[in-house]
Amino acid sequence: MPTFETVEELRHVPIHESGEPVVDFTRTGLRLSPRHPVFSFPRVHLLRQGVVDRLVDARRRLPSGWEMVIVEGFRPRSVQRLQNRANESRFRASHPELSERDLHRLLEKFSAPPDHPTVPPPHVTGGALDVFLLNERGNRVDMVSPFTMDQLEGAVWDAPVGDEARRNRD
Repeated sequence: MPTFETVEELRHVPIHESGEPVVDFTRTGLRLSPRHPVFSFPRVHLLRQGVVDRLVDARRRLPSGWEMVIVEGFRPRSVQRLQNRANESRFRASHPELSERDLHRLLEKFSAPPDHPTVPPPHVTGGALDVFLLNERGNRVDMVSPFTMDQLEGAVWDAPVGDEARRNRD
């Protein structure tokens, strides 16, 4: 089973700006989802050029009629703060039994701290994205866990998934 790395553990990993440009992925024909499944905060359609190139290649390899839809790529730090606070409020309300330390460890699994001095949130760097697939009938392909975001057992790295989701991931 994969393990979750805390921000404390990640702070020792050196990060270097690559100089790779951040580009508008919709200019390549990649599709932006009309809405975010959880948040209504503003979204932009930017990703690092290398990520866009790999997505375009991956899209070419999809089964005929399937489509890749990007929920979000680059996220401004201000939006990362809003999402982080919203997640913290939701987790605090749904898990009042958690200590502050446990609450923040849970929060780190779902929402990177927006202002950590040495561990920037992946979306803020332009190198992370959220994506889903549509099959030839336009239906969203099951690749996710059956849990909602605020369920402790719902983290994608340790949640059981259905047979269809497992086949689609493989």
